[in-house]
Amino acid sequence: MSDNEVDEEETLEICKVTCVRSAKFSAWYPNVKLVDGIEYLNLSPWDKDLCRFTTGIYMQMKKKRQQPKHNIHVRFFPETKARRKEACNEALKAFLYRAADEAHADRPEKVRNAREEDSWIVSRTVAVTMPDIGEGPLVMTFLWGITSALFMQLTVANLKYVRAAIRASPTIVRGEAAAERRMSGRKVGRPCKVPRDPVAALGDGDRPGPVAALGYGDQQPPRSDDEVGFMQKLAVSYVCSCAVPEHGFL
Repeated sequence: MSDNEVDEEETLEICKVTCVRSAKFSAWYPNVKLVDGIEYLNLSPWDKDLCRFTTGIYMQMKKKRQQPKHNIHVRFFPETKARRKEACNEALKAFLYRAADEAHADRPEKVRNAREEDSWIVSRTVAVTMPDIGEGPLVMTFLWGITSALFMQLTVANLKYVRAAIRASPTIVRGEAAAERRMSGRKVGRPCKVPRDPVAALGDGDRPGPVAALGYGDQQPPRSDDEVGFMQKLAVSYVCSCAVPEHGFL
């Protein structure tokens, strides 16, 4: 193979990476996003490098010989997500109030909760007030999000705060999240409730239900036992198909 052929097949890339270094640990190349020229760090309890940065020990999900389990599955992460969600709700409310004031209109009495797509209308980022732990800033900038991954503005002060907060945060006990859902009254996977008389339940007074809208028009529904039984089964199937475990009826 000639030198010209080698040069043609070779692909060169110039990459710029973000590196966090300290005398106490080796170089860390975190997962970041660049938004408007500012870098944001992904905060995840399953990031082995973040675990090593905050605790000084590599993540160990299973006990191996003399090495015990070690991770950063702590309450800091769900609590920070909850604070970010609340901050997004407040930011959306302030945005709508400001828009109403500029238009000389009445402020809305109720404002819906913020959504992920509101970042394109309100702001790409949101300021989140963090609890005072004696180190770092109390207000930190995150990328807008409701349930998505946490992305915090990458600064030295924020890194120090996160490290101290994760170390001080209690560990999440298995089953704790499900217990919180039960205490809050949220039900997951509710069984489908079928009324005793599905055919009658599908009608609303003089308003015909879906059974009457299947093509009979003003005609009377069928009276034979077989046809009535078929329509009852069809009504039950219709009710069950409309039931959604988490969100009610479509």
